[in-house]
Amino acid sequence: MDAAEKICHSFLRGQVIPRYSQDIWQVERGVLQLRSHTPEGTVTVLGWLQKGSFWGSFMTKLEGIEAIALVDSRLVRHSAKAVKQSPSLQQELLQQTLQRLRQAEYLLAIAGLKRIEDRLISLLLLLKDEMGKSEATITRLRYRFTHQHLADTIGTTRVTVTRLFKEFQQQGWLKIDGDRHILLLDNPEGDRLPLPRL
Repeated sequence: MDAAEKICHSFLRGQVIPRYSQDIWQVERGVLQLRSHTPEGTVTVLGWLQKGSFWGSFMTKLEGIEAIALVDSRLVRHSAKAVKQSPSLQQELLQQTLQRLRQAEYLLAIAGLKRIEDRLISLLLLLKDEMGKSEATITRLRYRFTHQHLADTIGTTRVTVTRLFKEFQQQGWLKIDGDRHILLLDNPEGDRLPLPRL
C-alpha cells in the first residue's frame, strides 16, 4: 500500500474526527463515541468505535452524526483507492461493520426497555462485554465514562444516573476506582435481563 494513501493522525480527548467524502478512518488506538444532536440540542449516543473500527461519511446517511475522541486516540486515514486494492482491508471493514451492527441492535433493544434502571444495567453489561478487562472477580471498564455519557446513551438525565449508581454501589456489584473507572462484579443481578449478550 502506498504510504501516501495511509496517513496517521492523533486526536486529543474531546476532538471531533473530520469526515471526508471518499477517505475512511480506522481506529489504531483509543475509542471514539458516535453521537448526534437534535435541533433542540439533545445529544444521543449511537455507539463506540475501538481499535480496528472504521468511520467515514459513506458509513452513515445522517449528516448530523459525528465521531468524537472519548480518550486520546490515533487513527489511520485510508484512501478509497487503498480500500479497493486491499482484500484484507475490505475483510476488516466487513467484520467491523458487522460488529457495529450488533452493537447498534443491542442499543436499540436497550432503548426499548421501559425502566431506566434496566436500561442502565443493560448498558453497563454491554460496556463490560465490549470494553471490560477482567481482574479476578471484577471487570474494570478500560475507559472512563461520565454519568453524562451514560445518560445520553439511555435517554435520561445525569442526575438519574448518579442516583442509580449510588443504588448499585449499595447493592454491592458496582464500584468506582481511584481513577474514576467503573468496576463491575461478575454476574451482577442485571445479567438476568431479557436482552441478547454480545
